[in-house]
Amino acid sequence: RACVRACVCVCECVCVCVPCHCDITHCRYLDPKYDFPPQDACVEFAVRKAKEAVSTNPNTLIVSGTYSIGKEKVFLAVAEALKSKVAVSAKKKAILGQLDWPELTGRLTTNWCEAQVHVLPMMQISFKGMAEHLKQNASQYDCIVGFRPTGWTQSNKSTVSSNGSAMPEILPSFRDGMILYGIPYSEHSSYSELKRFIQHFRPHTVQPTVNVGTAEARDSMQRIFNRWLSR
Repeated sequence: RACVRACVCVCECVCVCVPCHCDITHCRYLDPKYDFPPQDACVEFAVRKAKEAVSTNPNTLIVSGTYSIGKEKVFLAVAEALKSKVAVSAKKKAILGQLDWPELTGRLTTNWCEAQVHVLPMMQISFKGMAEHLKQNASQYDCIVGFRPTGWTQSNKSTVSSNGSAMPEILPSFRDGMILYGIPYSEHSSYSELKRFIQHFRPHTVQPTVNVGTAEARDSMQRIFNRWLSR
């Protein structure tokens, strides 16, 4: 089961000496256009933009989107760079508290006034949601910058990050003084990572478990897997 992104270091560090079966639990990115930059490059981008915003206006609130789980590397790195706590809901704090991650859990607070970095549900990272959240925190902040770290924001245009990694061109959206960035950060393997993983380990079978509702979809994915394994 490919539970983490199949980056180069995973393929280089793991040796499989027995036949294996690969259960791909997330095949929605089985498309060449979803070829993500390294996670570190995305995190670096968010940190840089957050620092720039706070340097320009110290009263800037940083908000980052998340699902029930995931995207922690983004908001943790931003909080560390800004020397801030991470404000979350009580429910989110309970979920994150189950992780064996003291660097993260040690920064969490449910007191929104204690942190310059707030974590919100991904659906709330919109201009409407950000405006409402800024209004609730108007006694401390007069500006807000939001990050939507999700693979669905992937762009075909690219640039180069400071560490030399290829990065898609990320242009901010503006409205009423608010700034919103869509960052192509994903916890799931992208097209080239899945291809590299499968060709490296050469599993006996590859079993997708999402987007399998039709025979056409299943056959389309299987043709791609077979093509990779034939090389």
